[in-house]
Amino acid sequence: MNVIKNMQKHFGKAQCGQRGISTLVGIIIIVIVAVILFGGVFAYQYFTKFEAQNSKSETNSNVQNPNVQNETASPALSEVEGWKTYNELDFRFSFKYPATWIVDDGLTINTCCLNIFNYDPVKKQGQFQEKGEVKIQIANYKKSASISLKEFVSYKTYMESNAKATLVEDVKVAGINGIKSNLIGDGTYYLPKSSTEGISIIIFNHPESRETFKGTIDQLLVTFKFTK
Repeated sequence: MNVIKNMQKHFGKAQCGQRGISTLVGIIIIVIVAVILFGGVFAYQYFTKFEAQNSKSETNSNVQNPNVQNETASPALSEVEGWKTYNELDFRFSFKYPATWIVDDGLTINTCCLNIFNYDPVKKQGQFQEKGEVKIQIANYKKSASISLKEFVSYKTYMESNAKATLVEDVKVAGINGIKSNLIGDGTYYLPKSSTEGISIIIFNHPESRETFKGTIDQLLVTFKFTK
């Protein structure tokens, strides 16, 4: 009888020990699971916030970076705020320009041209642009309907000389498909209004001022449009 009692007592202690171990293991497992869940939630929130901040930073960078805009993009309203609008009624086009610049409209059917200056041409000494001076010259062109605009521009020479453009390329200005030539000044844009006529825009910008006024000139070009 004593042997049986001793065996029962020993077996009961073993069961209690096993239950204790099982309880401890269960607690450890619960703690590990809780740590993993908490860490997962924290990591998700952290990386989600990080990605959102990066996305916002990239968006702001694109907005502030003028190089993101291409030649056909419209300028932001803040960039042309305070600019004046010029409407040419005879040839039916308009554009915006800085309020401090001067427009001299000599554009007629037989003579040239409409000129836009960032200086007072009356007070200017000499014919050519000096550092800090910009002139944009707009003229009307006519061509035969039998040749393309690119051919027309390629055949043109400078005044009475034999000098021709070394670069004639397709461009788009303010949504208008045109041609650009490097024959005169910083380049001439030919914007067709029909198959036989359109407007040429010549940029005269002193080499030492090109970077300074490039943004302003590009914005002015983008505001150009034909009117009805």
